[in-house]
Amino acid sequence: MDWFTDVRWSPYAAGIGIGVLSWFTWLISRKPIGCSTSFARSAGMIEKLLRGNRVETRPYYQEVQPVVDWQWMLVLGMVVGAFLSSRLSGDFRWQWIPPHWAATFGTSVAV
Repeated sequence: MDWFTDVRWSPYAAGIGIGVLSWFTWLISRKPIGCSTSFARSAGMIEKLLRGNRVETRPYYQEVQPVVDWQWMLVLGMVVGAFLSSRLSGDFRWQWIPPHWAATFGTSVAV
């Protein structure tokens, strides 16, 4: 289980894992893995907090309800998993500008 603490994982192993996960997701729920709808739902939930039920009058949100569903929880799980992975590997740090970006474009937050 030492691979849990590795800073970088093999992209091939990660790709295979995501592929197998997508197979099981399709077999169990008959729905593909996706996250773009979850971002739209999140925007609808935020709009609902700010504007009330008027969000439900929009044609898109009549078809795709702004609610927490399994895909939304999947996106939340990705964020939590990324955080846990960075903590386990010892690579977590607060930063405004990633090192690769700073090397290419400089350390200005405005850029």
